[in-house]
Amino acid sequence: MLQSKSKLISGIYLAVDYHPNINFILNKIAKEFGIEPENGYDQSGNLREYKYHTTILYSKFKKPLPADSKLCNFQTKSGSTLFQIKKPKISVPVKIIGFDFFDIKDKHNKPGINFHVRVDSPFLKSEFKRGISFGLPTDFPQYTPHITLSNTVSKEFRDSLKNASNPDYKKHKAIISKYIGTVLYTSDEYIEELK
Repeated sequence: MLQSKSKLISGIYLAVDYHPNINFILNKIAKEFGIEPENGYDQSGNLREYKYHTTILYSKFKKPLPADSKLCNFQTKSGSTLFQIKKPKISVPVKIIGFDFFDIKDKHNKPGINFHVRVDSPFLKSEFKRGISFGLPTDFPQYTPHITLSNTVSKEFRDSLKNASNPDYKKHKAIISKYIGTVLYTSDEYIEELK
């Protein structure tokens, strides 16, 4: 199960991916908002940068740890381990509870605006707590389960959901109302080494 003691890892990433049918729903939401999603599959079936997913724990270690470290022995609820290639399947309901934004830095360390679907799930919260109890570190101690639609929305788009005087405000609020309460299903849970 564990790699050679000489191998060092620089961090861990624990997440769930979503069932392929969920791709259609999330792409439809993005289209209704008039944004191009950066995750999931496009209309031709090509994977964009990442599958739609919800991160549970993410930690970039301050200094790399040996692969046989206790932190590398965590097993997900679905049975996945850090160095396992095949992702165990697990279907868990996740409910849409809203939409929101994060101010972020992109890959090139430039400021950006993340637009995401806020989700709620006892399973996701439980796995976060279980990982922390095990001793896994996290770069985000305030857990906010979400599914990113785009990391590159404009300030104007954010304003259209936050400012009632914006001409698109009512239209965007109607889209949000339509999807609140929608239940999505995961397809697998995994823990991976950060590269």
